Amino acid sequence: LVGGIRKRRMKDKLIPKGSNALAKVGKSLAITNKLIKEIDSREVVPADDFRVPIPDENFRKYLLVGHDIENDGATVAYGDVKNFIWFDCSHSLESDTNELSILPRVHKRIAEEKAIKSLEGIQYFTALETLNCPNNQLTSLDVSKNTALEVLECGNNQLTSLDVTKNTALQYLYCTGNQLTSLDMSPNTALTLLVCFKNKLTSLDVSKNTALTFLMCGKNNLTSLDMSPNTALTLLCCSNNQLTSLDVTKNTALKVLKCSKNQLTSLDLSNNHSLNKVVLRGNPGIWWEELERRE
Repeated sequence: LVGGIRKRRMKDKLIPKGSNALAKVGKSLAITNKLIKEIDSREVVPADDFRVPIPDENFRKYLLVGHDIENDGATVAYGDVKNFIWFDCSHSLESDTNELSILPRVHKRIAEEKAIKSLEGIQYFTALETLNCPNNQLTSLDVSKNTALEVLECGNNQLTSLDVTKNTALQYLYCTGNQLTSLDMSPNTALTLLVCFKNKLTSLDVSKNTALTFLMCGKNNLTSLDMSPNTALTLLCCSNNQLTSLDVTKNTALKVLKCSKNQLTSLDLSNNHSLNKVVLRGNPGIWWEELERRE
């Protein structure tokens, strides 16, 4: 029996093994294989009383204290979280770099809860546009279901990987102070700000991010950086890498350039008439001194 209905042999159409679509919809065997596949592949929207698993105690505490969302010790109701647009579970940000002084803060609200180790359950916050979770103890972060996400701040955690390829609406990514070795930004064509310094990146491809205006990728292990497609760029900080060359002749909108402590032996700034801040010290030789004085 399939859903209480006796199986029939069908010469032209076979019901896929393991399909429970008929049982769910209570339809007859006249439903075609095509329709069955459509039903089986469709994402199911939970009912409001569906219990969302939140295994991290501090995550649950923050939802209770910050948003009056009650839990049963392990779960919360889907109806209570499905309409979240903005969620902030950050702690105060203390950085060892003064580069953050020029970073526009998206949110200033500081959570007073203890560090969160897991944000499992955040995938049910499907309306989420801003997720601010820096300075916790996250070792993984799954935002693949948060497709409306525009702002993600997850800096100063313990992330070794971060997949934002499903977040095509993303405009702002702040993931500094983690242990990331790679970062695929190719689907994120709406991205305007990327802050990924103090990781373990050996390469960074931003050729598809033509809307990018702000890039901070210092304190990584980058040996090359192609900025030629990023003509809207106004700020580039790539200090403390292993760059042997850098071409910014196409970046005519550039106002701030920091690429100190690399392996550069020359740099052409003849097209960068909008520059008002240049920092090159720490590269081999003294050729950079005159370029710094031009500001």
